[in-house]
Amino acid sequence: KFCYLLVVFNIFNINNDVVATLTPKSPRGNKENKNKIDKVRLGPQNYTVFDKNLVNEAATAKDILTNCQAFFRETDEYRFDGLVLGYVTPWNNHGYDIAKIFGNKFTHISPVWLQIVRKGTKSYEIRGTHDVDKEWMVTVRNAGRERKLKIVPRVLFDGWTRNDYTKLLASKEEMAALINAFVKAAKQYGFGGYVIEVWSQIA
Repeated sequence: KFCYLLVVFNIFNINNDVVATLTPKSPRGNKENKNKIDKVRLGPQNYTVFDKNLVNEAATAKDILTNCQAFFRETDEYRFDGLVLGYVTPWNNHGYDIAKIFGNKFTHISPVWLQIVRKGTKSYEIRGTHDVDKEWMVTVRNAGRERKLKIVPRVLFDGWTRNDYTKLLASKEEMAALINAFVKAAKQYGFGGYVIEVWSQIA
């Protein structure tokens, strides 16, 4: 009798579970409707994220999705006086536009353009200069003139072996040759310095 009652009890529970699964919960649906995004704000606006109290620990998904494509119209204003580095990649044209619009919010912009190649003994070549856009550089520097923004391209140590690093670090002449390659390119293209990427190649 006990086994029979246990089987009946389990069947009853399964039926209840199925009914519960197939029955929609109206309160939850109403909550989702309340969180629906009515209108996504685009482009320059007359308010800041602080005016709208959007900078807080309880920001909702709706707040973020509604305002993520909007920005305060006074793009020259900034709230942080320290160094601010931004990267721009050639395969994302929108990044180039962002740097032009918000140039004054940065102190350094690093386009992902260049590679340094070791060609032989005391011989180094900077490649990727075909991506250098001097007109864009002028526009960005002008946008960030108040903060004296510098264009500092990222340089990748491309194709370097352990032996290449060993020879560079063990010889002052090799170091001087590498530095000369950097200085020559900086003068030719008007760079304000470089962001050196090494660790990702060594790891």
